Amino acid sequence: MKGIVKATIPEQILSILREEILSGRIPSGERLTTVALQQRFGVSSTPVREALKRLAADGLVDHATHVGGRVVALGPEDVSEIYALVRILDTGALRLACASPQAARLARELGRNVAAEEAALAAGDLARFRALSDEFHDLLFKAAGNRRLHESALRVRGQLGILAARYQDSADADAVVAAQHRGIAEAVAAGDAEEAAARLARHFADAERTLLARLGPVSPGGPARSGT
Repeated sequence: MKGIVKATIPEQILSILREEILSGRIPSGERLTTVALQQRFGVSSTPVREALKRLAADGLVDHATHVGGRVVALGPEDVSEIYALVRILDTGALRLACASPQAARLARELGRNVAAEEAALAAGDLARFRALSDEFHDLLFKAAGNRRLHESALRVRGQLGILAARYQDSADADAVVAAQHRGIAEAVAAGDAEEAAARLARHFADAERTLLARLGPVSPGGPARSGT
Protein backbone atom coordinates (compact mmCIF):
# COMPACT_ATOMS: atom_id res chain seq x y z
CA MET A 1 0.00 0.00 0.00
CA LYS A 2 1.23 3.51 -0.75
CA GLY A 3 2.44 5.53 2.19
CA ILE A 4 -0.10 7.81 3.84
CA VAL A 5 0.68 11.51 3.96
CA LYS A 6 0.75 12.46 7.62
CA ALA A 7 -1.11 15.76 7.14
CA THR A 8 -4.14 14.02 5.61
CA ILE A 9 -4.26 10.70 7.46
CA PRO A 10 -7.99 10.80 8.40
CA GLU A 11 -9.01 11.89 4.89
CA GLN A 12 -6.97 9.15 3.22
CA ILE A 13 -8.28 6.45 5.56
CA LEU A 14 -11.81 7.75 4.95
CA SER A 15 -11.32 7.66 1.17
CA ILE A 16 -9.96 4.11 1.21
CA LEU A 17 -12.69 2.74 3.46
CA ARG A 18 -15.46 4.57 1.60
CA GLU A 19 -14.33 3.13 -1.75
CA GLU A 20 -14.08 -0.38 -0.31
CA ILE A 21 -17.54 -0.16 1.26
CA LEU A 22 -19.19 1.22 -1.88
CA SER A 23 -17.47 -1.35 -4.11
CA GLY A 24 -18.53 -4.19 -1.82
CA ARG A 25 -15.00 -5.25 -0.92
CA ILE A 26 -16.01 -4.52 2.67
CA PRO A 27 -19.47 -6.13 2.77
CA SER A 28 -22.58 -4.89 4.52
CA GLY A 29 -22.67 -5.91 8.17
CA GLU A 30 -18.90 -6.32 8.53
CA ARG A 31 -17.42 -5.00 11.75
CA LEU A 32 -14.67 -2.36 11.51
CA THR A 33 -12.64 -2.37 14.71
CA THR A 34 -10.43 0.54 15.65
CA VAL A 35 -7.58 -1.78 16.65
CA ALA A 36 -7.63 -3.69 13.35
CA LEU A 37 -7.70 -0.46 11.35
CA GLN A 38 -4.84 0.97 13.40
CA GLN A 39 -2.79 -2.10 12.56
CA ARG A 40 -3.74 -1.98 8.89
CA PHE A 41 -2.85 1.67 8.37
CA GLY A 42 -0.07 1.90 10.91
CA VAL A 43 -1.57 4.88 12.71
CA SER A 44 -2.90 5.83 16.13
CA SER A 45 -6.54 5.50 17.11
CA THR A 46 -7.38 9.19 16.59
CA PRO A 47 -7.37 9.35 12.75
CA VAL A 48 -9.17 6.00 12.58
CA ARG A 49 -11.92 7.25 14.88
CA GLU A 50 -12.25 10.46 12.86
CA ALA A 51 -12.64 8.45 9.65
CA LEU A 52 -15.25 6.17 11.24
CA LYS A 53 -17.22 9.16 12.51
CA ARG A 54 -17.30 10.58 8.99
CA LEU A 55 -18.46 7.26 7.58
CA ALA A 56 -21.21 7.16 10.21
CA ALA A 57 -22.26 10.72 9.35
CA ASP A 58 -22.46 9.66 5.69
CA GLY A 59 -24.72 6.73 6.60
CA LEU A 60 -22.18 4.05 5.67
CA VAL A 61 -21.34 2.85 9.19
CA ASP A 62 -23.62 2.28 12.17
CA HIS A 63 -22.74 3.31 15.70
CA ALA A 64 -19.16 4.52 15.32
CA THR A 65 -17.65 4.41 18.81
CA HIS A 66 -14.17 4.40 20.27
CA VAL A 67 -13.94 0.66 19.57
CA GLY A 68 -15.18 0.81 15.96
CA GLY A 69 -18.37 0.40 14.00
CA ARG A 70 -20.22 -1.83 11.56
CA VAL A 71 -20.97 -1.32 7.87
CA VAL A 72 -24.69 -0.72 7.46
CA ALA A 73 -26.80 -3.72 6.47
CA LEU A 74 -29.65 -2.64 4.20
CA GLY A 75 -32.74 -4.77 3.66
CA PRO A 76 -35.88 -4.42 1.52
CA GLU A 77 -37.57 -1.88 3.79
CA ASP A 78 -34.44 0.27 3.78
CA VAL A 79 -34.38 0.10 -0.02
CA SER A 80 -37.94 1.41 -0.28
CA GLU A 81 -37.31 4.21 2.22
CA ILE A 82 -34.06 5.33 0.57
CA TYR A 83 -35.49 5.37 -2.94
CA ALA A 84 -38.61 7.19 -1.78
CA LEU A 85 -36.39 9.87 -0.26
CA VAL A 86 -34.08 10.28 -3.25
CA ARG A 87 -37.07 10.54 -5.58
CA ILE A 88 -38.42 13.43 -3.50
CA LEU A 89 -35.06 15.17 -3.26
CA ASP A 90 -33.97 14.76 -6.89
CA THR A 91 -37.30 15.62 -8.49
CA GLY A 92 -37.57 18.61 -6.17
CA ALA A 93 -34.12 19.78 -7.22
CA LEU A 94 -34.97 19.27 -10.89
CA ARG A 95 -38.15 21.37 -10.66
CA LEU A 96 -36.30 24.16 -8.84
CA ALA A 97 -33.50 24.08 -11.40
CA CYS A 98 -35.86 24.16 -14.37
CA ALA A 99 -37.66 27.18 -12.89
CA SER A 100 -34.40 29.03 -12.21
CA PRO A 101 -32.20 31.24 -14.40
CA GLN A 102 -29.86 28.23 -14.57
CA ALA A 103 -32.28 26.15 -16.66
CA ALA A 104 -30.60 26.69 -20.01
CA ARG A 105 -27.18 26.07 -18.57
CA LEU A 106 -28.45 22.90 -16.86
CA ALA A 107 -29.78 21.60 -20.18
CA ARG A 108 -26.36 22.10 -21.79
CA GLU A 109 -24.49 20.49 -18.90
CA LEU A 110 -26.82 17.49 -18.79
CA GLY A 111 -26.39 17.05 -22.54
CA ARG A 112 -22.61 17.07 -22.20
CA ASN A 113 -22.80 14.69 -19.26
CA VAL A 114 -24.94 12.17 -21.11
CA ALA A 115 -22.67 12.29 -24.15
CA ALA A 116 -19.69 11.60 -21.87
CA GLU A 117 -21.59 8.74 -20.19
CA GLU A 118 -22.25 7.14 -23.57
CA ALA A 119 -18.61 7.58 -24.62
CA ALA A 120 -17.44 5.94 -21.39
CA LEU A 121 -19.77 2.98 -21.99
CA ALA A 122 -18.56 2.63 -25.57
CA ALA A 123 -14.98 2.54 -24.29
CA GLY A 124 -15.88 -0.02 -21.63
CA ASP A 125 -14.83 2.36 -18.86
CA LEU A 126 -17.50 1.49 -16.30
CA ALA A 127 -15.76 3.30 -13.44
CA ARG A 128 -15.78 6.51 -15.48
CA PHE A 129 -19.42 5.96 -16.40
CA ARG A 130 -20.48 5.55 -12.79
CA ALA A 131 -18.65 8.72 -11.75
CA LEU A 132 -20.47 10.57 -14.53
CA SER A 133 -23.77 9.02 -13.44
CA ASP A 134 -23.30 10.49 -9.97
CA GLU A 135 -22.37 13.82 -11.54
CA PHE A 136 -25.62 13.81 -13.54
CA HIS A 137 -27.61 14.00 -10.31
CA ASP A 138 -25.23 16.51 -8.73
CA LEU A 139 -25.86 18.86 -11.66
CA LEU A 140 -29.54 19.02 -10.72
CA PHE A 141 -28.77 20.12 -7.18
CA LYS A 142 -26.15 22.64 -8.19
CA ALA A 143 -28.55 24.26 -10.65
CA ALA A 144 -31.34 24.27 -8.05
CA GLY A 145 -29.24 26.58 -5.90
CA ASN A 146 -30.53 25.20 -2.58
CA ARG A 147 -27.58 24.26 -0.39
CA ARG A 148 -29.63 22.51 2.29
CA LEU A 149 -31.42 20.41 -0.30
CA HIS A 150 -28.07 19.35 -1.74
CA GLU A 151 -26.68 18.54 1.73
CA SER A 152 -29.71 16.35 2.42
CA ALA A 153 -29.11 14.48 -0.82
CA LEU A 154 -25.43 13.97 -0.05
CA ARG A 155 -26.28 12.45 3.34
CA VAL A 156 -28.35 9.73 1.71
CA ARG A 157 -26.02 9.34 -1.30
CA GLY A 158 -23.69 6.97 0.56
CA GLN A 159 -26.36 4.40 1.28
CA LEU A 160 -27.71 4.80 -2.24
CA GLY A 161 -24.20 4.03 -3.46
CA ILE A 162 -24.18 0.75 -1.54
CA LEU A 163 -27.51 -0.18 -3.10
CA ALA A 164 -26.48 0.87 -6.61
CA ALA A 165 -23.44 -1.39 -6.38
CA ARG A 166 -25.82 -4.34 -5.99
CA TYR A 167 -27.77 -3.80 -9.21
CA GLN A 168 -25.61 -1.55 -11.37
CA ASP A 169 -22.96 -4.22 -11.81
CA SER A 170 -22.89 -4.76 -15.56
CA ALA A 171 -22.59 -2.85 -18.79
CA ASP A 172 -26.20 -3.77 -19.60
CA ALA A 173 -27.48 -2.18 -16.38
CA ASP A 174 -25.33 0.89 -17.01
CA ALA A 175 -26.70 1.20 -20.55
CA VAL A 176 -30.24 1.34 -19.14
CA VAL A 177 -29.19 4.11 -16.75
CA ALA A 178 -27.54 6.05 -19.58
CA ALA A 179 -30.67 5.79 -21.75
CA GLN A 180 -32.85 7.02 -18.89
CA HIS A 181 -30.48 9.92 -18.22
CA ARG A 182 -30.67 10.89 -21.90
CA GLY A 183 -34.47 10.91 -21.73
CA ILE A 184 -34.40 13.17 -18.67
CA ALA A 185 -31.88 15.50 -20.30
CA GLU A 186 -33.98 15.74 -23.46
CA ALA A 187 -37.08 16.68 -21.46
CA VAL A 188 -35.09 19.39 -19.64
CA ALA A 189 -33.76 20.70 -22.96
CA ALA A 190 -37.35 20.83 -24.28
CA GLY A 191 -38.37 22.94 -21.30
CA ASP A 192 -40.77 20.30 -19.99
CA ALA A 193 -39.96 20.17 -16.28
CA GLU A 194 -42.88 17.93 -15.37
CA GLU A 195 -42.00 15.34 -18.01
CA ALA A 196 -38.37 15.46 -16.88
CA ALA A 197 -39.46 14.95 -13.27
CA ALA A 198 -41.71 12.05 -14.26
CA ARG A 199 -38.86 10.39 -16.15
CA LEU A 200 -36.53 10.92 -13.20
CA ALA A 201 -39.08 9.36 -10.83
CA ARG A 202 -39.42 6.35 -13.16
CA HIS A 203 -35.62 6.08 -13.27
CA PHE A 204 -35.51 5.61 -9.50
CA ALA A 205 -38.58 3.37 -9.46
CA ASP A 206 -36.99 1.03 -12.00
CA ALA A 207 -33.78 0.87 -9.97
CA GLU A 208 -35.77 0.11 -6.81
CA ARG A 209 -37.76 -2.69 -8.47
CA THR A 210 -34.61 -4.26 -9.92
CA LEU A 211 -32.83 -4.18 -6.59
CA LEU A 212 -35.78 -5.56 -4.62
CA ALA A 213 -36.03 -8.43 -7.11
CA ARG A 214 -32.38 -9.22 -6.49
CA LEU A 215 -32.76 -9.08 -2.73
CA GLY A 216 -35.58 -11.61 -2.89
CA PRO A 217 -38.58 -12.01 -0.56
CA VAL A 218 -38.54 -10.64 2.95
CA SER A 219 -37.88 -13.33 5.56
CA PRO A 220 -40.61 -14.20 8.10
CA GLY A 221 -38.66 -12.29 10.73
CA GLY A 222 -38.86 -9.12 8.66
CA PRO A 223 -36.31 -7.27 6.54
CA ALA A 224 -32.79 -6.59 7.71
CA ARG A 225 -32.52 -3.04 8.94
CA SER A 226 -29.63 -0.72 9.48
CA GLY A 227 -29.24 0.69 12.95
CA THR A 228 -30.92 -0.69 16.04
